[in-house]
Amino acid sequence: MPERDQGHTEGRECLVVGWVDMPFAEACSLCGVTEFMTMLFDNPSLAHRILDFLTDCVIDFSLAQLEVGAPMIGAGDAAASRETWIPWPTCCGPRRRSVPNAVPVFSRKQTVCGSC
Repeated sequence: MPERDQGHTEGRECLVVGWVDMPFAEACSLCGVTEFMTMLFDNPSLAHRILDFLTDCVIDFSLAQLEVGAPMIGAGDAAASRETWIPWPTCCGPRRRSVPNAVPVFSRKQTVCGSC
């Protein structure tokens, strides 16, 4: 197998694709899936504060990737599709919509893996 010259792109063009996890997936990574799912029912105000904070983080990280030249950004939300009992209208939906509204590349074409 031929060796690849990884990491040295000076003088050449290179496509860099960005990636973010949507707020719900980030909350599950931060808190643990079971813990965050439980928090949605035991302490919904804390869960929503965490989701609001992470929504801002996802937007900022997406915009930073665009600033450094990523022409497209993938977005995942697999954790949100794990369970059908997640309160989608108040929990996932509004935040998943706010990310594309704030990040120009998402307004062109949006497909988020893990759609509920």
